[in-house]
Amino acid sequence: MPSLPRPLTAPIELDGRTLEGGGQLLRLALSLSSLTFAPVHITHIRANRASPNARKPGGGLKPAHLAAAEWLARATGAETQGMEKGSSVLVFKPLVQQQTRKGELDWEDCGRREGGGGGGGGGGGGAPPDGLYLKKGVEAVRFERVWEDEYDEGDKLVRRTSRIALSSPGSVCLILQAVLPYLLFSLPRMAAAHSQNPKSSNSDVSVPLRVLIDGGTNVSKSPSIEYVSQVLVPMLAEKVGLPPITVEIIKRGWSSGRADVGCVAFELTPLPRGYKLPTFAFSNRGDIAKMHVSILAPDAHTRRSLKDKVVARLLEFLPDVQILFPVEEDTGNSRRTYILIVAESVCGFRLGRDFLCENKINSTTTDIIARRVVREL
Repeated sequence: MPSLPRPLTAPIELDGRTLEGGGQLLRLALSLSSLTFAPVHITHIRANRASPNARKPGGGLKPAHLAAAEWLARATGAETQGMEKGSSVLVFKPLVQQQTRKGELDWEDCGRREGGGGGGGGGGGGAPPDGLYLKKGVEAVRFERVWEDEYDEGDKLVRRTSRIALSSPGSVCLILQAVLPYLLFSLPRMAAAHSQNPKSSNSDVSVPLRVLIDGGTNVSKSPSIEYVSQVLVPMLAEKVGLPPITVEIIKRGWSSGRADVGCVAFELTPLPRGYKLPTFAFSNRGDIAKMHVSILAPDAHTRRSLKDKVVARLLEFLPDVQILFPVEEDTGNSRRTYILIVAESVCGFRLGRDFLCENKINSTTTDIIARRVVREL
């Protein structure tokens, strides 16, 4: 069994104003911290993000950032400070797991106990709260379960399911960015830590995971679910060597028009213990063979107008290209128009460009959108 990472005694100090000074530093830091057990101390979180209200300071944790951070904290048993909306400082210390002499982790499943109390104040003597504990000397460090196990008729574990809840249309895809490395690369014992019967789980067997994320699927200044499913996911699987990821839109969520919270289910199988990614290079992409055009518009007339104008623009550049339309939907809202064009090369590389229009559009606007997206692609 490979040894676990050596714990760091002091948190890694990170300044959130580095480079773009947005949420990407936070997401990347939490991902790596969760995988390596290295504690992090992040200051000036999203300090370069201006607030739309000039009277309020920009930056700080938003609900979508909190949703990802809180889920990773529960999954890793992390100790945290500053985990609240608007906080500009976050300390994240994942629990460093210790192995017993037998090479297994020493778990105690406290289960659900009547009258257990929530572990809040009060004198001793009460039963511990529902959860799973990793014995660490004389103390027991608590993990909150994030996975629900699903078994077949033969009592074989076939899938684990978890949900990341969000009550506002923050970007589902940015939450995915924060948790995906952990889902793919975390040691199998971490998944076992949250099962109903961890001692009976085979930590060397990768169990399929299904993660439901609430939030927005088409959100301003964020990758859309179409981009993720048509560009990111295929490229990760076909060119990087990661496992395939299934994307299911259960309900769309929008930041434009009337704010609407949606839900997306992602299914994947984690990489096995000891797996090494093959080398890859994004070069020699080859000629463009296909164009995939996805259009979401208020009504059929607007969709048809956009479709005709995009096709005309694409054929000006590539007269012989094949044009496909994987997504055509009515949004039912005059302030919800979205278009994604994906160029696929003969070598299987995909390049995408999209545009989300949050204002009402007319015939002139559709022409501007078509010209802009095709030109930028």
